[in-house]
Amino acid sequence: MTPAERHVEAGHNAYALGHWELALSHYSQALKLNQELLEVRQRVAELLHRLNRTDSAIKEYQRVAGAYALGGNLFKSVAISNVITQLDPEHTETPQALAQVFGRHPTPQPRVTALPSRMATPTRPQQGMPRVTPPGMVSAPLMMGAVTPSQLPHRAATPGPHEQVLEVDGVDVREVTGVTNILVNPAELPVVPLFSDLPPVEFVAVLKEAKLRTHHPGDAVVTEGDDGSSMFVVIQGRVEVRRQRPDGVAQVLAQLAEGSFFGEMALLHGTPRLASVVALTEVMLLELTRESVDRIVARHPEVHDVLERFYRQRMLDNLMRSSRVFKPLSPEQRDAVVARFEPVTRAAGEFFLRQDQEGDGFYVLARGKVTPVHNAPDGQTRNYPDLAEGDVFGEMSLLFNKPVSASVKAATAATALRLSRADFESLVLTNAEAKALLLEISAQRRKRTADVMTSILLGLENFRV
Repeated sequence: MTPAERHVEAGHNAYALGHWELALSHYSQALKLNQELLEVRQRVAELLHRLNRTDSAIKEYQRVAGAYALGGNLFKSVAISNVITQLDPEHTETPQALAQVFGRHPTPQPRVTALPSRMATPTRPQQGMPRVTPPGMVSAPLMMGAVTPSQLPHRAATPGPHEQVLEVDGVDVREVTGVTNILVNPAELPVVPLFSDLPPVEFVAVLKEAKLRTHHPGDAVVTEGDDGSSMFVVIQGRVEVRRQRPDGVAQVLAQLAEGSFFGEMALLHGTPRLASVVALTEVMLLELTRESVDRIVARHPEVHDVLERFYRQRMLDNLMRSSRVFKPLSPEQRDAVVARFEPVTRAAGEFFLRQDQEGDGFYVLARGKVTPVHNAPDGQTRNYPDLAEGDVFGEMSLLFNKPVSASVKAATAATALRLSRADFESLVLTNAEAKALLLEISAQRRKRTADVMTSILLGLENFRV
């Protein structure tokens, strides 16, 4: 066991026993030997806060946020930034620095950003120095993985920082003086959905309103059918998306890991939750509520447009991956189609299409459930089998240039993506394979409708007998 590792283990033991001053001393000694132990530095920040040394705690949290930012991990940086602003609501340095690094800028040129982390350029870890994890689930607000030099983007310090060992309230800690100017090349950082489209001012406004939430394994984050009023980003851990089948069994739709978004549809359109989300592990989430978005949009209207673009792009990306109609299209053709689709949302009981009217477009159901409804000449109204997410409708009217043969009504709150008649004809029907597939789908639907009608007629004949 190396000296740094021994200090870390001793720090964990002292921490578990509530000996915070002793734990702080051991952790500080470990950091002198290895500056890259971000978990330890974060624990130092927490201990300083517990010991009412708030200013020193904020400095340590800034170092951790800066390291995560340099590693391209926006959300862990945001989580730390959120902790800092809880300690000091007037603090603006860290959110502004993150906005400069990750937000939208008018030019993709490299930019020099003064990160308030004041963190020295990391040195190589000692050989054989493993990452030591604190025992159990302790009360630290965040415990995250360390960033190694190989994960950090290219950076240059101007001027080079220098370090000195200072005594902070009787405890030796490693202090980096001066603010490090770090050359950040946006091309070397990940494009973060939603956040990378926000200009710096709006970026800071969103960070200020976002809140951290934690959940234990088995906790329901959101519940299917409930009114939705917020969206989430997974900062740490994993969650599972589940939907209730008609037979009452929960169907697992997906598992979401760090960096995943969910709930944006309910946030923007006030629709009920279409699925439940349950924590699989200890989970940390960043929550953005409708009330907070309303406050932001009142001051920064562009945020609403960014959220709508994010929501639309997410639906279209899912559509292009899941719908077989678009598989024959080339990447360029898909991009052209994506640019023309528009989301259309209906409350339960409202109509997307009405029988005998001209079809206004080609629809793909993105969320919810819809029911085709036919008004027969005998005055009877008949419902056909429901359509589920990924199903298409409206194509028969466009393919055969006829009025809509059946109304399409939202059985639940539903959102569909609509491609106008003109765009459908120019972008989809010009692809022979896609057109053939649509004709096949239409034939299957006509057969299914005929089968339903035959079943109804047989039922009537049996009733007469």
